[in-house]
Amino acid sequence: MSVIVQLSDTHFGTEIPRVVAAAKDAVHQLRPDVVLISGDLTQRATPSQFRRAGEFLKSLPGQVKFAIPGNHDLPLYNLFLRMLAPYRNYHRDFTYREGIWYINNIAMIGYDATSPWRHTKGRLRDTVLRSAVAQAKASLKPGGLLAACVHQPLYTAWREDRDNELIHADRTAQQFSEAGIDIVLTGHVHVPVIASTSGIFPKLPRHYIMSGAGTTLSHRTRRGLPNSFNVIRVEDTVQAQPPLISITLMAYDSQSDAFTPQPEQLFSLGPDGWGAVSAR
Repeated sequence: MSVIVQLSDTHFGTEIPRVVAAAKDAVHQLRPDVVLISGDLTQRATPSQFRRAGEFLKSLPGQVKFAIPGNHDLPLYNLFLRMLAPYRNYHRDFTYREGIWYINNIAMIGYDATSPWRHTKGRLRDTVLRSAVAQAKASLKPGGLLAACVHQPLYTAWREDRDNELIHADRTAQQFSEAGIDIVLTGHVHVPVIASTSGIFPKLPRHYIMSGAGTTLSHRTRRGLPNSFNVIRVEDTVQAQPPLISITLMAYDSQSDAFTPQPEQLFSLGPDGWGAVSAR
């Protein structure tokens, strides 16, 4: 089994120290193969905030560890820096804004959907999406798992957040489907979404899983929601097929000062792609 810990929207600069400590404890107990942060590492893209984000990620276990930028990882008020060197501070502590990471016949594709010309909106270029998938597929064995990581979501659980979805989300959802993506990991709105596309984009030729994470460390939680992160478990492949994926939301409990697992959600691979199945 491969274990992937999806952290998101850590927003260093607004982090809660006791939640940071609890998250470190929880991730160490999970002993993941992969740890990623799906954007908004910082609140205001300052060198000190990126340094704390980098130190946090380095302190966690995992054979593969990476992050992708979110809209908060570009300077907002320093327009000179935003236009001329928007990712300078990011690159002091994080080498890559996008790339492909491999482990256990799983390809994790990190996409950068940000732009200094847009405040919060994200967009994936068609050619970038397709070329990264083609490169990932070329390095996987038959039946390998394709995961795409992008900060802004294809779909939001709360209607009030719809304007925060990816630009041309429907088209991007279609392209992910046609490309054979198995799971898309997102953040941005601080409201978790764990679901198959079958109930949201029903006309897709092949369905995949959406894993939208909440804010892991920041006090900028949404109403009624705790800090959280997602744990994705990919069952050992059988005859080069990944038949089952489970996702567990880990929610911070202020009483116990710990992240506690919520009921897992299971997904299996069928003729039409990935669909939800009954809990085991």
